Amino acid sequence: MSNHFCFPQYVLSVLKFTYPTLFLGSVAVSWLPGSVLFLGNIYAGSKALSILPIPFFFVLQNVSEVVFFFIVRLTLREVSIYVAHVTSCISTIKCKTRTLKKGSNLAA
Repeated sequence: MSNHFCFPQYVLSVLKFTYPTLFLGSVAVSWLPGSVLFLGNIYAGSKALSILPIPFFFVLQNVSEVVFFFIVRLTLREVSIYVAHVTSCISTIKCKTRTLKKGSNLAA
């Protein structure tokens, strides 16, 4: 029995697992606000679901995601790669259209 490992010691030493950093003191404090907000979101959602009809609840839930997306987008001034690509395509089309119009005006 001298070679007998208790399970946590076996996992940490033989299998080379490490403790998640969440369980270290300073990191756990930084996760606290997000954890509290997440629990508040679950509580508020369950209360709203008990009062509202299910389809209306899901509409509000999805609209809140879209509103949050636009708030983050406007405050951080982020431009996604797709928006940048569409914008460049539109400007290219406008430029080509102007060039074609100038060419047809010169020919007439």
